[in-house]
Amino acid sequence: MNLDNVKNEGGIYIRENFFSEEQLSKIKNDFKSKTFYSHHQPEKYECGNRFQAYPCYQNEEDTSDVCYTIGNYFKTAFDDNFRVEAIYRKVYSEELLKSKCNTRYGFIHKDGGMRETCIYAGVVYMDFTVTGGTAFFNSPADKFPDIEIGAVPNRLILYDNLRYHAPSHDFTYEVRENICYFIYDK
Repeated sequence: MNLDNVKNEGGIYIRENFFSEEQLSKIKNDFKSKTFYSHHQPEKYECGNRFQAYPCYQNEEDTSDVCYTIGNYFKTAFDDNFRVEAIYRKVYSEELLKSKCNTRYGFIHKDGGMRETCIYAGVVYMDFTVTGGTAFFNSPADKFPDIEIGAVPNRLILYDNLRYHAPSHDFTYEVRENICYFIYDK
């Protein structure tokens, strides 16, 4: 697998039906049974309260199966010199509407994960919507995306962590669920 286009040319890698039916069923049960803690994005951004940023709920406990599956899929592209971290994330429309990020495209940003060695980022969607997913921009000043990838259950996307992007939220849903993941140099 060659990901040069993703890293060097702003490409986006897309894989439909990423997890097996058994894995996807377990992940859906995890979203129902896990305890999520209130949080905000960007994580490094200090604010008076989480509604001054992008409010969300997260859980990164026991994501080793997800990390293993993603890592195993991409291992030929990285020569085993990488690691994957994954986060289960929920975003509630009602809370997003109260926040400073109360538009369809949320906040435009680059991903760094929690460490400077992040090289790729991605999302696996859990919901289906024609007006939600991830929007990609040429600069943080853009008002409209250059391209948008729609949310389809079990669709994996991978992109250069330094590419400007934003969550695209469909406010007809009560909650958006996805798995965010980051690939790091070891």
